[in-house]
Amino acid sequence: MPRLFGIFADSPVRLADAVIHGAEVDEVPTAARWGCAYTQEGKALIKEQPLRPGMTLSGALADTTSRAAVVRCWTEGDGAPRRFGSWLWGWEGELAVGAEDLREAAAGLPESLQINLRPVTPDNLLFHRVLAALQGLRVKLGFWGPPVEPVVDAIQQALVTWRAHFGRIDGRFVLATERRAFAAALGAPLGVGSWRPSPDGLEAVDEEEATVWTLADAGGPHAQPLEAGTVLTLSSEARPRRYDLTHGAWR
Repeated sequence: MPRLFGIFADSPVRLADAVIHGAEVDEVPTAARWGCAYTQEGKALIKEQPLRPGMTLSGALADTTSRAAVVRCWTEGDGAPRRFGSWLWGWEGELAVGAEDLREAAAGLPESLQINLRPVTPDNLLFHRVLAALQGLRVKLGFWGPPVEPVVDAIQQALVTWRAHFGRIDGRFVLATERRAFAAALGAPLGVGSWRPSPDGLEAVDEEEATVWTLADAGGPHAQPLEAGTVLTLSSEARPRRYDLTHGAWR
């Protein structure tokens, strides 16, 4: 089972179908915990519950439909997906930040974001750095999500600030609303699957034909790699686009 799994679709899909077709392995390791952040009618919700031995993640999500979701599986610490308003966030990778530096950086966030920063973990801080950059660009964090370009600018700003304070970032993240999704590969690739609904759930198609996308750190069947140093943007109004973080340009 991937440790980070994202789903984005033009219209609501069964999350169980996306897991079955887009994840390499459906069964969650016995020692792992799992959580799913997803949107429903413009609201960001969290689903988390114990899995019985042998129970699959698709079984746990069998009754859940959504246009956007972030699933996390983890064994140590707090690896749960995050949410802010209608925004979802999931991170997988290394963020080496000392406790004192973490507290100092958290204190530098706008007060409205400090209130929401619970728990104070490196991945949640990075999420809120992106939100702070969006606020600095005067972008409204509404239900529909802002245009793609300002979000990518905010991601770039947040990563530059992070590296200046804490050094290298090595991991992957998915940031999503009901109408936008952004997947970033930082130091490690991310597998991108393109699909459309079928009588059997989902069928793999070329990116140009896709209406459903899956994003997995473990690749998964039919996945194409998103190269390290790249942000993939998904929108219900436009085709997928890729942004090169190293050169600061759209591909």
